[in-house]
Amino acid sequence: VRRMLVRNGHRKSPSEIKLQSTKFDDPVALQKAIDRYLTNKRLIEAEAREYSIRTLFVWQPTPFYEYDSKYDPFIKPEYGFNFTGFTYTKYGYPLMRDTVERTPPDNFLWCADLQKEMHELVYVDEYHYSPKMTEIVAGCIVDGVK
Repeated sequence: VRRMLVRNGHRKSPSEIKLQSTKFDDPVALQKAIDRYLTNKRLIEAEAREYSIRTLFVWQPTPFYEYDSKYDPFIKPEYGFNFTGFTYTKYGYPLMRDTVERTPPDNFLWCADLQKEMHELVYVDEYHYSPKMTEIVAGCIVDGVK
């Protein structure tokens, strides 16, 4: 039986409790996450090679990295946005950027900073891109495939 913590009428699993107690800017935890991603990437590539499947991994934009949040009404706490999942991106994306600049991975495309110079709303909710931003991300991927 999993132990659950109940707070405000909502049950939390042990993994949720651990996530809440994690410091989002902890460089050791962030580096472990990046290392785990790169390990998983290598495993996926090995499996894909076995079946003659070509791979391309794309690191895509998020509202917490290289985006002026004043244009995004969806990520404000007063609207009930839960920052937990995205808070890692605020600190982890710069570390990932440094990692791929030092040692560029094969079959990897960095599209995460496409919104850096954009001064407009590019999301339709907390997670999903607007049609314009979808086209921009798709363009980055097409250019990377070429």
